[in-house]
Amino acid sequence: VHLIADSSINFKGLIVGNAYSSIIGNNNAQIHFAYHHALISDTQWKNILSSCCKGQQESYCNFTASFGIPSCLSQSQAVLEIVDHGGFFPYNIYETCTDNSDPGGVSGNTIRMPLPSLFKYQNKKKFLERRRMTELAHEAGINVETAFTCNVNDYLGPYMNRKDVRKAFHIPESVPKFAECNNYLNAHWDNQYANMASTYRKIFQKKDIRIQLYNGDVDMVVPYLGEEKFVESIDSKALKERTNWIYKDENNVMQLGGYLQPFSRITMVSVRDAGHM
Repeated sequence: VHLIADSSINFKGLIVGNAYSSIIGNNNAQIHFAYHHALISDTQWKNILSSCCKGQQESYCNFTASFGIPSCLSQSQAVLEIVDHGGFFPYNIYETCTDNSDPGGVSGNTIRMPLPSLFKYQNKKKFLERRRMTELAHEAGINVETAFTCNVNDYLGPYMNRKDVRKAFHIPESVPKFAECNNYLNAHWDNQYANMASTYRKIFQKKDIRIQLYNGDVDMVVPYLGEEKFVESIDSKALKERTNWIYKDENNVMQLGGYLQPFSRITMVSVRDAGHM
């Protein structure tokens, strides 16, 4: 928004990956994602719909709006907590596990736990418990690493913590090791915006700016379903039908890359078989 207001910058567009544009929309999408990827049973799904979605269309059910109903809250939390304890890597549900360290386990000077923010808007009590754990660990000088019941190789961390890389970035030895996710900071930040609709509408005021949002279609943490619903809510005029996009692989064979849906100001893109990018 600040760039648009600066007339000296010829700002033409932006691309947002793994867009987390609506907290409520994202939570709702995780529940839809769980059912449509066979992560919960048909019975669980019907029970959730019965408890949370009375008078609503199934595909547009706002589960979080019914969290005040005990049966809806308990059933929704059971689904949402599979992000943590589902036995799969939630940022890419089809990724092969390389580590099954138990969240909450301790190894040397390190404790492993899921990101506290996963529970920030779903289970306040659990979020506060996780936040307090990170505070105590931080005060005791204990490292806190992100962990799920299924983890995958961390390639970025070892690279960023190499002595030559730290030296190249002029990182003092007193600065702690790099971690992909900082649980202490994650537990203490607060969202400035629960929904980005007003920000996008400000961007829309400049007529020639285009926006592209993209998501991997097997990422359960920020599901493409939530982003699709968000885009439809602020830019509902589709320019043409949803279509696929194709690429050539290393053997020069045409492969399906995913799908794209152009709206009047935003193009929504999904990337096939991709997780969090």
